Amino acid sequence: MANEDTSPLDKQYGRRLRKIREQWGYTLAQMVDRIKAGGIGYMNTSTLSRIETGTRPVRLTEAQVIGRILQVGIESMTSEFEDLAYYEAQHGVAREEYVKFRKSVLDVTAAQIRLARYVDHLREMEKTADDALLESIRWTIHNIERFIELDLSWEAAEFSAEKRAESERLDETPAGRFLNHQDG
Repeated sequence: MANEDTSPLDKQYGRRLRKIREQWGYTLAQMVDRIKAGGIGYMNTSTLSRIETGTRPVRLTEAQVIGRILQVGIESMTSEFEDLAYYEAQHGVAREEYVKFRKSVLDVTAAQIRLARYVDHLREMEKTADDALLESIRWTIHNIERFIELDLSWEAAEFSAEKRAESERLDETPAGRFLNHQDG
């Protein structure tokens, strides 16, 4: 295939695409699979690599699909502000983490509800258990009740406060600032 003319904007788009693709943790092959699933069936790793290196211009339909995958708009990818697309993608990554967090909270809450039902059954078992089994039943009841009592909103607030304090402590040293503010 002949080398296609590319503009400085195509090169800029490609650099930003690579940076954000890597930020999301996608390999070239994984990104190609996602692009194909998004409706660009002809995409392959060679073509994507050429877009990223700026030796092939990105087509508008490709940019639209890529934008949906990486949760970043075409405007940000071509903006004069270098970090705009990166920050937009960081917001997408954070939203994805929030979705996982919500699912985890729901899963833990469902487990707490399920375990609460087991306590009643364990209390019935406790009434007829011999001494050897009684201690095990009581220990299990104790552990289940402690787990049921977990206040997930308090736990989340505590974890958040710990992470913020850690970040602030790290910002006090040059190495910590580097770790807190590196690009992905």
